[in-house]
Amino acid sequence: TPEKKVKNFNELLHLLDDSTNGITNIFTIRKLAAVSIFEVFRDILPEYQIKHQENKGVKLKKDTLQLQTYETTLLNFYKKYLQKLEKISTCLKPKSGKKFTNADQKLAEIAIHCMCSLLESHPYFNFSQNIAKLVVPFLNHKLENVRTMVCNCCKAIFKNDKRGDISLVLVRAINHLLKAQSHDVYTDALACLLSLRIQNVNLDAEKEEEIRQKKFMTRKQKLLKLSKRERKRNKKLEELEKEMLETKAEENKQAKEKQMTEITKVLFTIYFRILKRAPNSKVLSIALEGLSKFAHVINLELYADLVDVLNSLMQPSEDNEKALSHRDQLMCVQTVFSVLSGQGDCLNIDPLRFYTHLYRNLMHINAGRTSIDLGTAVKTLCHVLIKRRKQLSQQRLLAFLKRCMQLSLHQLHNGSISLLGVIRAVMQQGKNSDLLLDTDNSLGTGKYDPYLNEPEFCNASSTALYELSIASRHFHPIVRKMATNIGCNVPATGEGSLAPELGKLSPEQLLSEFDGSEMCFNPSVPPPKKQTKSAKSTNIGKHIFADSSFGDYCEGVSNKSHEIIEKCNFSEYVKNSNKK
Repeated sequence: TPEKKVKNFNELLHLLDDSTNGITNIFTIRKLAAVSIFEVFRDILPEYQIKHQENKGVKLKKDTLQLQTYETTLLNFYKKYLQKLEKISTCLKPKSGKKFTNADQKLAEIAIHCMCSLLESHPYFNFSQNIAKLVVPFLNHKLENVRTMVCNCCKAIFKNDKRGDISLVLVRAINHLLKAQSHDVYTDALACLLSLRIQNVNLDAEKEEEIRQKKFMTRKQKLLKLSKRERKRNKKLEELEKEMLETKAEENKQAKEKQMTEITKVLFTIYFRILKRAPNSKVLSIALEGLSKFAHVINLELYADLVDVLNSLMQPSEDNEKALSHRDQLMCVQTVFSVLSGQGDCLNIDPLRFYTHLYRNLMHINAGRTSIDLGTAVKTLCHVLIKRRKQLSQQRLLAFLKRCMQLSLHQLHNGSISLLGVIRAVMQQGKNSDLLLDTDNSLGTGKYDPYLNEPEFCNASSTALYELSIASRHFHPIVRKMATNIGCNVPATGEGSLAPELGKLSPEQLLSEFDGSEMCFNPSVPPPKKQTKSAKSTNIGKHIFADSSFGDYCEGVSNKSHEIIEKCNFSEYVKNSNKK
């Protein structure tokens, strides 16, 4: 049992040192020792936190005394192990001041891996906060595998943390790292924050359930008319259950609410500081993505200021030497409409300028390197054209539909299907959009200008979705079906209708459902059909002449050509010339 053999850690810990009894430990021995101790600790460490207890003058049972002695010994060895791992990992710090070999660097990577895995498997055990503060600075390390290890560890903790304590420590450490480095860090330092479960936590529902349970128990107690002895017994049971919750590391609702509130404050402090002080940094796009994801928890008082800051970032100015990339501009637009589609819907904010930004940046997305930005564009288009359909004028709506149709011809098949899904969803909601199916240009108020970046004034009502004829001949069968369905004015049944399982998918679901990045074609490509021999196949390879006499003439010329070739044998003359 571990209780009897816990002192064996002492021998293994000696193997982690540079030398044992004056004999240098080779790299392989130190590596195996680090991994072996890690595996043992991962299996035997308890889920609860060991607390020091002073029992002077108190008589304890034999089993209790043995348990306390074991826990104290285990904790001491665990502390020594972490100290040795910290010492080994110092060679990866840029300002260590010493020269290290490649073996030292590899051993340091193993040490970081062990610490990250221990933090991930036992986030509530002793020294977990110390480990968190130790590994977070490696999010900005030059080695990609080191950054990836720490980033994956943080993501796993953010997703599985039930109490929020260790998540708060990590977020604060990341905030300190960003301030210390003046936001000049790798994107991994901010990308891990996107895994926080702020969006999935519904504290109001938990509160309502708790109030309902209290009312139910109060009524039940009144009915039973508990005696004094029973009330004392229930009080002791409640205290015992409270201790059991702490032992199992289950979430305390009030404590978690407090922790999540503090995490949210630190998180938006990071994002807003990047927007104001480091708008040209490489972490801006990640900050914008985070703002878009967690926009529903921003205070209403900050919405107007946030929209103004985002608009100033997108406006070209003399102060900003480096303009925002098209991806960052799309992120800005997505953030604004995420805000306005949630609690900000009640605010009097006109997003007219952001319609122009979105319309202008759409055509920069193609099937090449920028295809990764299509997911952001589709999500934003769903906010603009579907969720906020009533806030759009008819001219602006038609202009966006026309541009979506143009954009679909420049995408991979899943992107084309998704954009056609956006057009289809809009046409299902209103009748005004079917003007683009009419090829009579006399209905418009002017000539359509596809190069004008103002959707309100490009006269989209004077054009039609001519691109549907090209999309209906697409190589992908689903693109052809979607184009045909739109061309028939999105019928629910009959000719040109879609299958129910396809018609119920949203544009974002269509984008991921038909994604071919994993070299998987959906639907699968059918094998070629076997061709049976027929009367027509016997004529393959033969000349067929409409005039039989001309055929006879050609056959005669072909026969004479063989005789001429035999007569034109110049090899004899070549040989005779060599003899001369």
